[in-house]
Amino acid sequence: MEMKNNNVSFRAEIIEKGNTDFIFLYRRVGGINELIHSQPMPECYSELDDWISQLPPRAQFAVFYAIQENIRSLGITIRLAEIIYRNTRGK
Repeated sequence: MEMKNNNVSFRAEIIEKGNTDFIFLYRRVGGINELIHSQPMPECYSELDDWISQLPPRAQFAVFYAIQENIRSLGITIRLAEIIYRNTRGK
């Protein structure tokens, strides 16, 4: 998700590498994309809250949106796995 703040916009994405999810935060200024932060997804909400609270408001929203999209994607994956399990259990 890209959020604009005057000529500055932020985009965050969560990517799984191995068994770890990583958060990547990008800033775009004047047509130039820059990776400004990357880290493994914190293991607890308090660590995540501490990190997010240090970001500018628009960057915070981009991270929240990326997390929401990641949760939605995981939910779809779980539903598909349940359907596959039900359909193959009787065979």
